[in-house]
Amino acid sequence: MGELPNALERREYLYGEPKRKPKYETLGDDYAAAGNFSDAVECYEKLEASKRDAKLKSLRSDAMKEGNYFLLNRIDAHLPLEPSEWHEAARKAQAGGRLLYAYKAAQKSEDEALVDATREALGIAKPQAPEAFVDYLTSGEGQVEAEGDESEAAEAGDDPPQGDPEGDEAVG
Repeated sequence: MGELPNALERREYLYGEPKRKPKYETLGDDYAAAGNFSDAVECYEKLEASKRDAKLKSLRSDAMKEGNYFLLNRIDAHLPLEPSEWHEAARKAQAGGRLLYAYKAAQKSEDEALVDATREALGIAKPQAPEAFVDYLTSGEGQVEAEGDESEAAEAGDDPPQGDPEGDEAVG
């Protein structure tokens, strides 16, 4: 493994126009070996699709072992994971004590029981059903009529103001 570029060099390599283009595959491998998986993914994204996918599959298997949600989510953009894989990742993350990873992966697994269990482990309150909010809005409970509402003015017998609000007598 060679010396990794500093932040400015890395930005230039990945997003600028460097004088000398790096070998993105080698650079990505160096980042992965150093444990900088997000930087490795950025390098691998510069490769042709078949090489990129092969490298990302390797990272995916490592990320699955520990349930690394954020890395799996980045990889998912190129190699979509099945709900069963997200379920497995959530279980691995929970077993490793990474409850936030477990919760986020559980949400992608589409397993409501697992989502509820990880939410409870994190101490997050279960959100209210949207129907309850819609019922509240449509019930009229707590609604306040605006001042000067035309319906109130009509009931009171007052005529609403006519014409230009500044009037002909406005001085400007």
